[in-house]
Amino acid sequence: MKLLQNSTFESLSSALSVQGDNINISGSLESYSCKMTGNDKKLYKELNMYGKSPADLQALSPSESQMEQVHGISPNSLYLPPMHRIPSTDESDISNVSVMNRKMLFTLISTLNASFPDYDFSSVKSEAFSREGDLTWIVNNINSNLSTSMGEDFVKLSPNLWKAIDDEICLSDCEIFSYNPDMESDPFGEAGCLWSFNYFFFNKELKRILFFKCNGSSLLAESSSEFDQFVMDPMDCEMVN
Repeated sequence: MKLLQNSTFESLSSALSVQGDNINISGSLESYSCKMTGNDKKLYKELNMYGKSPADLQALSPSESQMEQVHGISPNSLYLPPMHRIPSTDESDISNVSVMNRKMLFTLISTLNASFPDYDFSSVKSEAFSREGDLTWIVNNINSNLSTSMGEDFVKLSPNLWKAIDDEICLSDCEIFSYNPDMESDPFGEAGCLWSFNYFFFNKELKRILFFKCNGSSLLAESSSEFDQFVMDPMDCEMVN
């Protein structure tokens, strides 16, 4: 994967990395070319060893919209791009909901490895990902998290944000995936994390993938964690004669 330089994304990422009322927000927009690097080729080979084919289908977890139906996210007045349905893939209709091929799994894992260089996602299973077929739900989910945390600052930023994303990746031609790991393998799974999202917008024709990651963490929890580092364990104290 090769990171594509985008000054607009750099500015937006900076605007999405701010401190609000009792919350620290860290967001990033990154666009990658799907052309393989040397490390990518090694991982691709490993994922397709022992008779496994790039076309083999892998099980996915249910989409976030399915998992969150009981809570619901009502439409809001923030800008929504004029696209509502993600196109199907080359596989069967059921694959649009529950499976993806190993080549797509490789693409998602390679994107994570490129975006989080301090982590190794090579062993991540397909069940950690979901295919998201409802673009409006995804936009609402992102808008809801960021508008709640950033208030009017995000309301003003939102139109430019979604226009930049659409200009880069053409949302109407994308498949969308989400990464929902367990706490142990989640880069955002630290104490005090209030919410996080990891969305991949994949455009097959452009051979490009856009990764939108963001999290909000409690400032109180971060302060408490820093304070704990300075608290000495009584068992570590030596008796002084």
